[in-house]
Amino acid sequence: MRKINFVYLKASDNLRELEKEFSNGIFKALSQENERWEFNETIGKKLKNHINVTFFIHRRADFFMSHGVADKNYFFKKKDGVYAVNKFKKLLVPGEFLKRRILNNENLHFREEDISVVGWPRLDKLIQLKTDTMPLVQHKSKKKVLWAPTHSGRQDCSSYYGLQPHIKNLSNEFDFRVSHHPNDRSGEH
Repeated sequence: MRKINFVYLKASDNLRELEKEFSNGIFKALSQENERWEFNETIGKKLKNHINVTFFIHRRADFFMSHGVADKNYFFKKKDGVYAVNKFKKLLVPGEFLKRRILNNENLHFREEDISVVGWPRLDKLIQLKTDTMPLVQHKSKKKVLWAPTHSGRQDCSSYYGLQPHIKNLSNEFDFRVSHHPNDRSGEH
């Protein structure tokens, strides 16, 4: 049996909920494989004989996945003059663009097999919710969803491109609104 541990810090309820959502998604994906997995979580410490995963760059762990879907240069931050991300064995990233960007950076020391593209965690949940709750149109009022993506300046770096193909279907099932990032607004106020 393989063991996975999610390394948390005490945080706000909202942040803790987000991290639990990510860890549950990772554990669910792993559980569909042929191997058996044991799930653990600790506050601020790694466990021996476990794959330790974190969602914040300055925590100690083996695997790292950003707590957000946008790049925001999170993988390129330095601490004491050193690229913080280089301490991890494996990275989990939302899109191919970010994987290529990391591989092309000579200061980051990762091979292609060290970086896994895992999708857009928050968007994947929304798309799954749509599938699980069909048909919502029978209800008198639809669930309200506001999508406010990070700017779309670079393809696959923002959720803008990840969710765009699903907007029409989501709009049929939800009271679905989009609030574009200010950099992407043309004449909107």
